[in-house]
Amino acid sequence: MKIFVFLVLLASTILMVSSTSDFSYFDADRDAKIDVVPHDSEYVSFSCDAGYSAVVTAKKDEVVSFTAVKIGNYVNEMVPIAVYLYPDLSELPAGMDLYIEDFALIDAGEEYTFTGYLYTNGVADGSYIIPIILVASWEGGGAEISLCPIKIVVESPPKIRKTLIEGCKKVKTHKYYEWVFKIDVYNPDGNKTLTVKDVVPGEFEIDDSRTYASTGNYELVKHGKSTHIKWKFDIEENSHEFMIVTIYTRVNSAGHQEFTSCGKYKLNDGAEIKEYNVVSNPIYVKAVCKK
Repeated sequence: MKIFVFLVLLASTILMVSSTSDFSYFDADRDAKIDVVPHDSEYVSFSCDAGYSAVVTAKKDEVVSFTAVKIGNYVNEMVPIAVYLYPDLSELPAGMDLYIEDFALIDAGEEYTFTGYLYTNGVADGSYIIPIILVASWEGGGAEISLCPIKIVVESPPKIRKTLIEGCKKVKTHKYYEWVFKIDVYNPDGNKTLTVKDVVPGEFEIDDSRTYASTGNYELVKHGKSTHIKWKFDIEENSHEFMIVTIYTRVNSAGHQEFTSCGKYKLNDGAEIKEYNVVSNPIYVKAVCKK
């Protein structure tokens, strides 16, 4: 919940002094008004979602640019403000380099988005919190604000591979063959929802009755002669999920049994985990001309 408590003190002080020569007592009353407003509605506003200015997810050995925080100038004086950011980098692990823009001059009624750059060089998996102090100054005033911190999450991407379970890697042309292969996904870090996509070329058909997944849902969609596989599923940390696919050589539109030519053929493309751009190995077979 994006909440900021803005305390306005109303100077309504009542002084009561004894009329005698003895100063017997002093009494002061002060009224307080408390408004609850979002961070982005403050005089010096700043973005904060679920307690963080930004949540940055990165893989090991990756360079990432990101939006660090958005600052707005809504001070009553309607003057430009100079904004300085002071991130606390003292707890960064070895191998992690972080740079965040640290100065901007923001005109009245305007906002500025500070950009950050992250490089993870062999950093261990985990979450890292970066506190940030904002110091703003303007004609006639200034402020120091503790912004919502930046959270950096370093994780190892899931792995994917394909294995031929049944079928020959060397076949003859114009003859019916079947193959069974397995798409295996391993997730080393954190529960995830993944989407795997693969393509079976036009020389083959998929036997849907002998194709299944260990979890989730999949669909087989025709694109011309080829068949596209889309498999979406949840996977827990440090676990495997798999899909078994059965294919066979098809009879083409001319009535001939594939393969009709000698050469090297892919049973399928490399299967890809779309969320991470991680691609598996393809599987090849060689067709020799039938004598």
